[in-house]
Amino acid sequence: MVAETLFPGQVTEVAIIEPWRARWFKFFNIDVNGFCKYTSMIDIRPTLDTAKNEICIMLSGAAAVDFFFPDLKLGGNRSDFSKAEELIQKTVNNGLSEAGPVTWNMLTEEQRNKIAQNIMKSEYERARKIISEHKDEILAVSKELKEKEHLTGEELRNILSSSPSKQ
Repeated sequence: MVAETLFPGQVTEVAIIEPWRARWFKFFNIDVNGFCKYTSMIDIRPTLDTAKNEICIMLSGAAAVDFFFPDLKLGGNRSDFSKAEELIQKTVNNGLSEAGPVTWNMLTEEQRNKIAQNIMKSEYERARKIISEHKDEILAVSKELKEKEHLTGEELRNILSSSPSKQ
């Protein structure tokens, strides 16, 4: 939902992974319960806003778990957080952050932590807000995913457009 909200029409596929399949991923130290494939805009439009949108999407899985299952302290997929941190570093290195024209290595550890924490916290909260605003649509998609396990981007958009909250 977050990816489709931030980059309309760019989601190509969403899926859930059944627990028995997820165990195979865990064998390779990959903690995954589902995924969303979308056309990334960072290479097309390399701006700070685009980078923040990408980070928001990366953190949306953890935000969704926190929103729908607050007692489950899973924290989301570690690789999503790592990818977000890597993108923050690239953003700084490309001079797109509030730090100005500096590289990641030019900053102190304290400055790097502050930049990363500010972006991660604000984008996590933005993902949570989007999830909260689109709760009914997410539940409709979840119901369909429970039956089919996999949806194309077009199927996702059809469900979203026919959701009761859109009518």
